[in-house]
Amino acid sequence: MDAAQALLEHARASHPHDPQVLTCLGAVLCDRALYHEAEAVLRAALAQGSPDRHTTFNLAVAVFNTGTRRQALALFGAAARMQPCAITWAAYFDPHGT
Repeated sequence: MDAAQALLEHARASHPHDPQVLTCLGAVLCDRALYHEAEAVLRAALAQGSPDRHTTFNLAVAVFNTGTRRQALALFGAAARMQPCAITWAAYFDPHGT
């Protein structure tokens, strides 16, 4: 995970407004339980106009762990109505986990 984050941080330095880079970085940050950082990165991806299901889903995961569950559920619902990008990925999320 350290290597993945370092690679994506390097890509972000070269392409700071690329929503796909931001989405993937947000996924890694979520998977590392760095939810506040992930939320900021994923909100930046959305601000760049990302229509990617993974962006919104990953933001939902971050908000689920940092914000209100109601807001997270709304984001999960929005993500379910979107299409995923083929070159990004979703953060791990286990709604039954503790």
